[in-house]
Amino acid sequence: MAASATNLLGALPTGAVGNGSDNTASAQGAAVGGGIQNEALGADATIGGGAHNVASGTGAVVAGGGVRDGLWPPGAPSGNRASGQASAVSGGFNNLAGASYAVVGGGFSNNSTNDYATVGGGGNNIAGVRSSTVAGGFQNHALGLDSTVGGGYANTASGKESTVPGGYHNRATGDYSFAAGQAAVASAQGSMVFADSQAADFVSTTSNEFAIRAQNGVRMQTDVGIHLNALNRPLIVRDWDPFADWAPDGKANIGRWGLFMEPYTLVLGIPNTDIGPRSMEVAKYNPDGTREELFGMDNSGLMTVVGNLKLTSPTTGATLVELGEGLDYAEGFNVKSAKPAPGTVLVIDAQRPGRLAISQKPYDHTVAGIAAGAHGLGSAVRVGAGRFDCEVALAGRVYCNVDASYGAISPGDLLASVQYRYRVRAVQGGRSSAPTPAITLTAP
Repeated sequence: MAASATNLLGALPTGAVGNGSDNTASAQGAAVGGGIQNEALGADATIGGGAHNVASGTGAVVAGGGVRDGLWPPGAPSGNRASGQASAVSGGFNNLAGASYAVVGGGFSNNSTNDYATVGGGGNNIAGVRSSTVAGGFQNHALGLDSTVGGGYANTASGKESTVPGGYHNRATGDYSFAAGQAAVASAQGSMVFADSQAADFVSTTSNEFAIRAQNGVRMQTDVGIHLNALNRPLIVRDWDPFADWAPDGKANIGRWGLFMEPYTLVLGIPNTDIGPRSMEVAKYNPDGTREELFGMDNSGLMTVVGNLKLTSPTTGATLVELGEGLDYAEGFNVKSAKPAPGTVLVIDAQRPGRLAISQKPYDHTVAGIAAGAHGLGSAVRVGAGRFDCEVALAGRVYCNVDASYGAISPGDLLASVQYRYRVRAVQGGRSSAPTPAITLTAP
């Protein structure tokens, strides 16, 4: 089709208008393919079509778009403009590629106003600094050198090489910072801030920080665990009861509750008594959320253990000492014969030093103790438990087998050993001074 009579060619013979009306190609190599009131004013500039578009930069391109008269408020800018050298606007309306090599892909009222800046689409977006990028969304601003906003609404990346991937009202204002979610503010250099859907600002507190706001917790699924590399620094802390602002680097103003790496030492810490009583514990939890303490310690140094406390050998795993709920002190011994029943009277084995034997004669002055555990009464202290034939009560309160056939036994009676494992009431006036030393005996 022949060009419309209303189209205007420039003074140089290389300008060209293909079709449409009121189009202008006024510079060498400029071209307008068609449309209405388009102007290719820069050398080698091109407009493919559309309405009210202007390509004024050298080698600039407006592929199309713009708004025809009557489809946009009177007097409002409607066409696309590519004013920078080798700049481009692909389509949409009221978009500006206003610097060298700037690009706007489409959308409306987007401005790419610095060299190498890009706006992919959306509306009211600005890529205003060299090499900045806004991929899309609405009212997003990339205002830092090499900064990026991926999309979303009302986001700003103003720090050098900062990034906002999307979301709402996020601001990456620190250099090399990253902000994502809603109302995340990465204001410190190198900070990475992730915020959940709560409306309040969540702001970074220090440089090179990774900060997460997650009201309902953080869940990580990994087959190799979590690796921390904090050299002589806090590992995991709760920001409560903080260190002073003059504390060493890495501790100032953070909480004193947590896991700390000190030189060659891993520390589970709680605050000192300057802020009042504080405690920590190991507990078992019930399905209803209640807990039962197993081990506890407060900041005065008081330690509480619920249940038995066992110390074992680091080489053999054998029990060295066990503290329990009983009333006697027991040590482990090997016994000459088969393991004696609890409550049996034991004596020193003269033939095998270090071993014991079951009592075989009356009034034996070599009585060592009584086999512990009669009537289910455990020992309060067990030394060498599990390493020997028998645990022998040497002091405290312990049940003892007695024989009352020689006479009734009453509280306060002295008990003497008799043949084979029993004790009887000592006879008054005779050999009556052979009570078991250091043992309080309780008859079953």
